Amino acid sequence: MSETLIDGVLFREFLGPGPLPLTDRAIVFVHGYTGDADSTWRARNAQLSFYELLASDPAFYDHHVLRFQYQSKKLRPPAIPNIADQLIQALVGLPYRRIIYIAHSMGGLVVMHAILRSLEKGKTGNVAGLLLYGVPMSGVEWLKFARSVLTGAELVYPHVGLVSKFIGGNKQLAALTEDSEFIESLTGRWAWRVLNGGDPGIATAQRAFFPVRVITGNDDWVVKESSARGLYAEIDWENADQDHINLVKPSSFQAPTYLSAARFIQESKSWISPALLVKLRTQMDQIWEMRKEETISNWIFDLEFDNSSAATVMSGERGNNLGAGLVNFSIFRVTRCEYVRKIPQPVLKFGFAVGHILADSVWTNNFVFLHRCNMSALPSELSNRLQNTIRELLRTMTAEVAWGRLFDEVRLVVHDLATGVRHELHPGVFTRGDFSLIRDYTLPEDANHLVGKEATIEVSFSSVMPTASCDYTASFPWLCDGFRFNVFVQGEPRYLLHSVGLRGAAAIQVNREHQSRLQCSSEDLILPGSTLQFEWRF
Repeated sequence: MSETLIDGVLFREFLGPGPLPLTDRAIVFVHGYTGDADSTWRARNAQLSFYELLASDPAFYDHHVLRFQYQSKKLRPPAIPNIADQLIQALVGLPYRRIIYIAHSMGGLVVMHAILRSLEKGKTGNVAGLLLYGVPMSGVEWLKFARSVLTGAELVYPHVGLVSKFIGGNKQLAALTEDSEFIESLTGRWAWRVLNGGDPGIATAQRAFFPVRVITGNDDWVVKESSARGLYAEIDWENADQDHINLVKPSSFQAPTYLSAARFIQESKSWISPALLVKLRTQMDQIWEMRKEETISNWIFDLEFDNSSAATVMSGERGNNLGAGLVNFSIFRVTRCEYVRKIPQPVLKFGFAVGHILADSVWTNNFVFLHRCNMSALPSELSNRLQNTIRELLRTMTAEVAWGRLFDEVRLVVHDLATGVRHELHPGVFTRGDFSLIRDYTLPEDANHLVGKEATIEVSFSSVMPTASCDYTASFPWLCDGFRFNVFVQGEPRYLLHSVGLRGAAAIQVNREHQSRLQCSSEDLILPGSTLQFEWRF
């Protein structure tokens, strides 16, 4: 059944059983220069044309098959941008939200221009795929092409100058010329808004990401392979044993050029809908915009746990008060915490907070490390008693004294990657809460040039944690490109285990030297909000 949707412009085919199905999927055929909506796609003596093959293929009954017709006469035809506008208008008001375009020769440039025109107006379209047969994305050797056209029209121009004059007066041929202003503009805009999903700096609604397949003919003397492939590499390209005209005239379901189309349509069907893809990309762009300045790499984290009482582990020889009076707390050491990140500002933060909720509330991008003392897994009576101990410490002691009870041997260093010079940060003012104590650390003046640049941050310290916890959770507050954690539990633990709470599909390598030592590492990108928990028992 052939149905005219717009007289002389848009036709719909359906050759399946039963009535025309309701669907939001469509396949739209767009012919090329001097072609038309029927003969371009029909092989001589073939029972079915290209579009009729698709319309009668049971695999694609869930698609409406449309043919777009436009004027492409040899003398004074309309310009390609005008044709693209006609294509856009022809589809207005139709129910299709997932359109796969199949275009031949200049028809591909028409479709590309129409897609770009819509994107530039912020109309994210409904393109689910683009299949291009012999499309001159880099232009045509117009003299050869024009001679073929003129000869076919039984017009003989024996002089190059006359052919050039004919080309210059034909808007479509002029646009098709190699290195023409139209071709250069089209490919530049396409690379910016569509190729590989477009430039991330452009608003999501003004760029697109959909499957593209380019098919060339090895006997195509009109459009060179290099021009037909254009911006696309081998992964998106197929070659067919056909010339330029017969490239889109498959005569059966077994014809190679038909099989290429069938495979591509099936691949395009497996993609999520264009509208949903736009929403997904919008969310991804927003996440990236928030996180692009919050990325670290090569995180090395060496931890030591000592389950003896911190209240009795006194370092009197150094005048150290770490853990003094903190009954039921044990020593926790970070012997090495090192990672590469962009330095956000001259004043960075380091500190202590009880519980993940409080830690999340005080956290900012300026932290180099926040020791999260978690008590949620402890019995409520013990947890309340330990929290009261911390609160009394912070309420009754000066910030300096309380800091000395919570931390020892704090060292923060910024390593200049360009010069190799290490700059130790200077401790500054405190910010105290009921269950938190934060301290500012300032870059020395000779290191202020590192603000806004990548540098290695090195952190080491000793602190306290509940003795009864016997577990520690390492959190990933930033995007992290690779890590290596080394965990050591003093004494003879019965076991030392790890549990993974990583978002995404990062692979973790585990190396166990002894029941008291464990190494976990990954070279993958770790997403924010991921965790890695270690647990031991004596």
